[in-house]
This record gives sequence, C-alpha cells and structure tokens, in this order.
Amino acid sequence: MLKIIVKGLAGRLLAYGVFGLGFWVLYRSMFQPTLWTGVPMGVAGGALILGGMYLIVTARRFTGATRGGDKAEEAGQPDTIPREE
Repeated sequence: MLKIIVKGLAGRLLAYGVFGLGFWVLYRSMFQPTLWTGVPMGVAGGALILGGMYLIVTARRFTGATRGGDKAEEAGQPDTIPREE
C-alpha cells in the first residue's frame, strides 16, 4: 500500500514538474534575442508541456483514480438525469 502511494505521489510530482518546466521554457523562449535560439526553445517548451500532460494522465491511471460518473455506472445508476417529455 505504501509503495503504491509513494509511486503515485512521485509520479504526479514528476508530471507536474515537467508540465511547469515546459511553461517556463516556453516563457523564456519569448525573450531570446534571435529566432535561431527562440524557436527551438519554444518547440522544446511545447513538447515538455505535452509530455507533462501525458505523464499526468499516466500517473492518474496508475493510481487507479476514477471520476464520479464511473462510480455511478458501477452502481447501476445512469450518469445523467433522464428528461421527462
């Protein structure tokens, strides 16, 4: 149990760190004096943001977190309230 919690927490911290680093690199790329340095940094920042988003989703799947609608479906209840016509 402790191993799962530590892996989940470490995975999420790493994911949010990569996500934040991507925005920081993208921000820093806007202040580069030439296009030869700014464009590659911008592309790298965008790639880090996408990689961070992927890591966030994988860390969430690894820990087994579900959204509220999944619990309702498991209980046999519909996800939405049916309309009366």
